[in-house]
Amino acid sequence: MRRNYTINLALSAGLFMGETLSEVLFLSHYGVAALPLGLIGTALLGVGTTAIYTRALARRPSGVLLAAIIVGIVAINLLIWGAFQAGMVWAALVLFLAFRPARDLLQAQIWNYISDQYDAQEAKLRFPVISAAGRIGAIIGAATLPLMLNTVGSGGAMLAWLGFLLVGLAALLAGNLHARVRHPEQPRAADAPQLRQSPLARALTTSAALAVTLVLLLTYQTSGVMVAAYPDERQLGTIYAIIAVAANMVGWGFQTFGLPQIIRLIGVSRTNLIYPIIALAVSLWVGVTGSVAAAVAGQVVRTTLRQSLQVPTEDLLMNALAADLRMRMRAIVRGAVVPLGATLGSLLILGLQTVGWGGPIIPWLSAIIAFATLATALWVRWAYSNATIALAREQNPITQRMAFAGFGSADPETVKMLEVRLAAAESVEDQIFIGRILIELDRTAAERALTTRIAHSSSETQVAILDLLAESGIAGEPLVALAPRLIRAEAPAVRRATLDALCGVRALAAPLFRSMLNDPDARVQLAAARLLLRAYPDEARARLMELLATPEAELRATVMSVIGPHAPEMLITGLHDSSPLVRLAAAEAAAKLSTLANQNELVAALRQSLNDPTVPVRRAATLALGVAGPSQIETLVGVLGDHNASVRACASGVLVQIGLSARNALSACVKDARNLDQREAALVTLARLNPGRPAAELIEFEQSLLMRLVTIIQIRPALGKLEGAYGTLLLDDLDEEERDLLERLRRLLAATDGDDAARSIWQGLGAEERERRAQASEALENARSPWQARLTAGIIRPDRLPERVMALAMPRLPQATISHHQAWEMIGNGSEWRHNLAHAAQTEHQPSLPTTERGGIAVLSVVEKAIFLRAVPVFADMAPGQLQILASAAEEMEYPQGAPIFTAGDPADRLFVIVNGRVGIEETRARGNVVRIATLEARNPFGELAVFDAPAHPTSAIAIDPCYLLAIRREVLIDLINQYPDLALTIIKFLSRRLRDASSTIAEKTRARPRQIVDLFDKMGDG
Repeated sequence: MRRNYTINLALSAGLFMGETLSEVLFLSHYGVAALPLGLIGTALLGVGTTAIYTRALARRPSGVLLAAIIVGIVAINLLIWGAFQAGMVWAALVLFLAFRPARDLLQAQIWNYISDQYDAQEAKLRFPVISAAGRIGAIIGAATLPLMLNTVGSGGAMLAWLGFLLVGLAALLAGNLHARVRHPEQPRAADAPQLRQSPLARALTTSAALAVTLVLLLTYQTSGVMVAAYPDERQLGTIYAIIAVAANMVGWGFQTFGLPQIIRLIGVSRTNLIYPIIALAVSLWVGVTGSVAAAVAGQVVRTTLRQSLQVPTEDLLMNALAADLRMRMRAIVRGAVVPLGATLGSLLILGLQTVGWGGPIIPWLSAIIAFATLATALWVRWAYSNATIALAREQNPITQRMAFAGFGSADPETVKMLEVRLAAAESVEDQIFIGRILIELDRTAAERALTTRIAHSSSETQVAILDLLAESGIAGEPLVALAPRLIRAEAPAVRRATLDALCGVRALAAPLFRSMLNDPDARVQLAAARLLLRAYPDEARARLMELLATPEAELRATVMSVIGPHAPEMLITGLHDSSPLVRLAAAEAAAKLSTLANQNELVAALRQSLNDPTVPVRRAATLALGVAGPSQIETLVGVLGDHNASVRACASGVLVQIGLSARNALSACVKDARNLDQREAALVTLARLNPGRPAAELIEFEQSLLMRLVTIIQIRPALGKLEGAYGTLLLDDLDEEERDLLERLRRLLAATDGDDAARSIWQGLGAEERERRAQASEALENARSPWQARLTAGIIRPDRLPERVMALAMPRLPQATISHHQAWEMIGNGSEWRHNLAHAAQTEHQPSLPTTERGGIAVLSVVEKAIFLRAVPVFADMAPGQLQILASAAEEMEYPQGAPIFTAGDPADRLFVIVNGRVGIEETRARGNVVRIATLEARNPFGELAVFDAPAHPTSAIAIDPCYLLAIRREVLIDLINQYPDLALTIIKFLSRRLRDASSTIAEKTRARPRQIVDLFDKMGDG
């Protein structure tokens, strides 16, 4: 955000200086009489430049286009500066004509570029700050202009404003120019009828046209007064700059602090009336008195006040249009109405001048236009109110949510309509939805309406609304008044939700809720303890300690997050809890402790948690150790070797936050890394700490990865034709290694050149079009060496030829060709997994199960387990590396005929797969009757539903025959899904098939149609 802030500040400073200087020089050389012709020229020139810009907008990255516009402006104005230096008077005219269209393009593209850097959520946080930079830039430009005019003259001032543009260009080039290409939705002919049918669109269009005309008339009047009072261009420029500094400082404060409060107080449509009223008063003042003071006021109204009051208000008013029309409306107003209004206003002034009526008529004409603008603002208010009420009545929640997105306020009529809809809504979902909209528009009204609704609702609705109040933090006096009744409610959930919602209320009468610490419901006790921690810390803490003994893991986890700041020593116990949910809560609570660096025992427990079998716990412990500070650098560098990519990424981010003090440890890690993952993560972290050209170690590592890729490409044809399960798995394993190596290379490129650049280059190298591949290869050459770029391009291209890759790699290739025997030797020299897989593929035998005996229990090798698991439907689409993880963790288990494998109520901590034998799934019904639900044979998993959905098995499993099973623990499966999120979809599909099969089985056994089963379930649900 700092770079975008700098870009907007520097460019805004330059634009202000250029705008003021071009106007001052034009008026000084040609006078006010030439102003209408000049404005007509700029409007016509703007139409042409806008057409060219619109075409380029969809074809070039926003950063590249912004840089091109800046370079073009600087180049053209340097030529104009040269003409000034040569004494050519026409240069003032050219500067005036060229500047305004260039300014409009640059201002538009600044925000196009900045918009590409953030998503919708980030934009809400970043845009106000970055927007304020424009106002500050204008102040800097206004302060610089008189200094330059009075020391080096207009020529030097012109170079100064171009210097500001170059500063903005330098800040732009320091980042990534290749942001995503934006494809703005342009107005279409088919949209015109929709806009014409909207009263609000017609009112806003008319208002914008009148406002532009009014600004032109004020410009003509104020310029005439100011030029007459200050004929010298230096004096005139200095006065303009002083006015701008003062006005922009006030305008910045007003836009940042005053405008939101005004809108919140009186609504956006009433706020829209302020500018026309002020403009009318100032226009009459200028026309009647013609004084310098009135001209100064007019200058402020036509520039600063319009930008800080009228334009933001217009943008908010457009939010009441249908979502699909807003962008088109803005494009029409900015691209058509404003230039057309400027042209017509200029022609009107020119016509009055021609007949000699300019002096006496224009002041009165300004007053008439100001009256018309005020009348149009009243029309806009009426149309806006009707539009928002229509949206409030909208029954489609998606349309309504899109319509109200971005509102920061609303008129009282709209709020009242929503309150009425909330009171009339029947379903909980509708009430919560309308409540959220009310909270966005008017928090006070929302609290009042929601609290009133609580008093007349069912317990289910009360809980939902209370949770919404707690989530939004708007609970206040209305809820406090209702609380004594709610905490006596029969439903524990209502009592709990009431206490949770009151946690944000200040100056709460705590004694009223003290008795809730002894509530019969544990969750109510927890909510009461959280509420009373400040008022009665000892009692609340004692209750929390007691709740830590509850057998419910979810409740213990919540207690851990609450008690952490008040009893850090208890987090150590939480880190050793049997439930991963509690361990995660303890680690996350530890990360919020400001005194963590002084908690030595807790830090030691966090270091132990880095070996936790659950990925989220290891990730949370890593973040917490980062809070502990630089003393944990060595430990965090060790985390870079974690087998999970998300944990490694977390450790890398924490080390980057710690800063350059981690550099020495990272450099040592690069040399002594215990695995490929740790070395890569260390190099990526170093690159992020030292942005710029890649280090020699990183280039060396990338080249080693490339040579490994070349080796794989060499090996594959030398292996010959591989068939069978082992050969197929081996080839798939080589493909997976190739994809992994390419992804590592992409991550390393992203570390030095940015994610967007790396993604664009990688996509370009894999494109079908030859031109795109060539452009991407050229971009990669700029980031790496030409040899490395050519070799990478040759490997990634879709029509890859092994011979071409070998030729590109020849300078560094140990040997040009390898024999069949050498290929098998090279493959067998890898990891134990690869060695065993290669040996099995070479001999290609099918295992007879069981293959070996160890203490009477059959034993399969990891490779044999992987081959077997691949034949199981739920694991069929897994990559070889994922199968290796499962196979390594799978436990062999044997059960004699008739032996129970698990019974209903046993902990569901494993998924079973049948290797040999048959398993019966049984359920005990009323009166002790046992019903066989399913009979499963080899390659069928069972117990999977309970593993993912329940703490205990709802059914029993028994060995019908002597059975040989593989058992995979829940933690292994969850860890694998965390590491490879796509696996979740595969498992969901399998579970869906199981549910469909179960439905078919029920239908067959009950001789009922599927529709009858659904009806039966519906009846059971109603009962």
